[in-house]
Amino acid sequence: MRRPCSSTACTRYPVLDRRRVRGPARGRLLIWRGHGSARAVTVRGCEPPDGRDLLGTIGVTDAAIPHLIARGAGDCQLGHCIRVLPADTRPHCLEGQHPRLHGGSACPARPSGITANELVLRIAADRLSSHHGSQSPARTASIEYIDKMNADAEGRSSHEILSLLDLGSPVAEHDSALERYFVETPIFKTLVDDKADVIAGDKGTGKSALFSILQKRYVQHKQFDDTELLPAFNPAGTPVFQRLIEAGVLDESQYISVWKAYFVSLAGNWLLEFVDGLEGQKLDKLRNLLEGTGLRAADTAPSTLFSQLVNKLKSLQSVQVSQGVTWPADGIPLITHTLKLDAGQLPAETSFVNADEALKVVNDALEETELSLWLLMDRLDEAFQATPAIEKPALRALFRAYLDLKPFERIRLKLFVRNDLFGRIIEGGFVNLTHVNARKTVITWDDEDLYDLVLRRVEESEEFYEAVKPFVRETVFDIIFPPKVDMADKKPTTWTWILRRIRDGNDVKAPRNLVTLMSQAQSAQLRRSKADAGVWDGSEPLVTGESMKKGLAALSAERVEDTLLAEAGDNAQLIDRFRNGKAEHNPQSLAEVLGDNSVAKTLILRTLGFLEPIGQNYKIPMLYRDGLGITQGKAFATLQGRGTADDADDE
Repeated sequence: MRRPCSSTACTRYPVLDRRRVRGPARGRLLIWRGHGSARAVTVRGCEPPDGRDLLGTIGVTDAAIPHLIARGAGDCQLGHCIRVLPADTRPHCLEGQHPRLHGGSACPARPSGITANELVLRIAADRLSSHHGSQSPARTASIEYIDKMNADAEGRSSHEILSLLDLGSPVAEHDSALERYFVETPIFKTLVDDKADVIAGDKGTGKSALFSILQKRYVQHKQFDDTELLPAFNPAGTPVFQRLIEAGVLDESQYISVWKAYFVSLAGNWLLEFVDGLEGQKLDKLRNLLEGTGLRAADTAPSTLFSQLVNKLKSLQSVQVSQGVTWPADGIPLITHTLKLDAGQLPAETSFVNADEALKVVNDALEETELSLWLLMDRLDEAFQATPAIEKPALRALFRAYLDLKPFERIRLKLFVRNDLFGRIIEGGFVNLTHVNARKTVITWDDEDLYDLVLRRVEESEEFYEAVKPFVRETVFDIIFPPKVDMADKKPTTWTWILRRIRDGNDVKAPRNLVTLMSQAQSAQLRRSKADAGVWDGSEPLVTGESMKKGLAALSAERVEDTLLAEAGDNAQLIDRFRNGKAEHNPQSLAEVLGDNSVAKTLILRTLGFLEPIGQNYKIPMLYRDGLGITQGKAFATLQGRGTADDADDE
């Protein structure tokens, strides 16, 4: 059973939600996204009168798509169909594979000074004109786009051009352009194909980006035709799970019961609202369950439902001393009459329903409506900050509840968790950990992925990219950044320099660090070049090596505060002892800095990525040095003397 399409949104935007496009979609423009930042556009149900298939395929860049579809490219009344392939697809027409684009003739030669994408746009415009007339809106749009592409940067200063560059936000929640340049990686496909439930990664590696894109794109994947995705947390504001702190410290079994009650409330209330008006035996049982437990709610927002649950828990605690009532380890309180706990009284009819039996009621109701539900949970690292006595048992209980949900095929729990937090959760042993690891995937980025991320973000900054494109020799990266930050012969290239400075001691190269470094270098350069009125001719990079160093200093200051010290918690005072010191240590110098139990403390700092083992010694990663005032050199005596800076800048 599927939800009927009755809203005006189904008519106006049938292409945005495939759940609302059932059966033939004649005359409707269908839009979906392929790999990478690709877009694909097809007009279905508007075949030409003679029954031919689509007129052909045209490969174009992403930037051209709004011009082709927003101004009349898909005009079913005139019988024209056009499809736009992914941006990384080679233009087929240039290879002679689709001659009917040109009335059966061979592919034309590319005129000098015109890129491949410009050529296929002109082909599109010519083909459109033959069916729609020379004044076709799509033809006009294509020509306007080509003219804009060919506009160069004549008369602009480097400051003016660099100010056009928009690299987006390093934080997924604040990046409005994330969807345009998000790459559908193998991990994304693993998640979409339901091959993983636990998505782990270090801070800044893209967990929240995965969640955000999955939430927006899942309707475009056939795997979700009968599956809904439901955030089980509040993406913005204070994490609602912090309210659990108000209930004090519970034992792990009670936390398991609380989590299960929350999932019953969240999934059950959502389903009853989604199928509002439908009747069924299992749905009726679900309604009775939620009403009997006092969990039925008109507002199905996660923050509302979890707050309601915590209030219920606190109310039970307020009378447990006098009447011996507590939140049970394996159930949900079942109240058959109005419960007035503020008066300190419980009705005689109070009892409890088994939490797993309640989950089965939800699962059965979902099966009756032919729906499945994914519950997505993120921001777990923010939920119980500074309360380790609650964090560990509460989150261990969450993972135990996850395992207990396995028998319920209609309910899937997807957990986005930081690597260090997952390590704390399983510390000391975790029963059935192999079952968790079997459905766990770890987000990783290699150097090529990071470079592709840079290029995609630059190319999505359309105004900047079009301004500098006439000057591009190999890649746009070389237009922005210098060949080397330091020009000495033995110094690394700028890209290698960047990669060595965005990594922590665990060799994690977070995309967030990369974007922050580039953005901060851009800001430093703009401050420096503000008075520069000279015309930029492309002979010099837009960002200097000095600005790259200032960008690194700004990145380091940010990461020391918002990542290193924030994640260290009570161990932050150990890190503070290294301020204004040297970058390289041996066991003896570490003992001097850390004091008693230096071996155990060193292990903690290694786990945090603050100390990196180099042979028998340790180095502090360059990512954290500027932020802590740490300078290059050894903190221990050598044949050359204490503190000698002889490590060649770690290159």
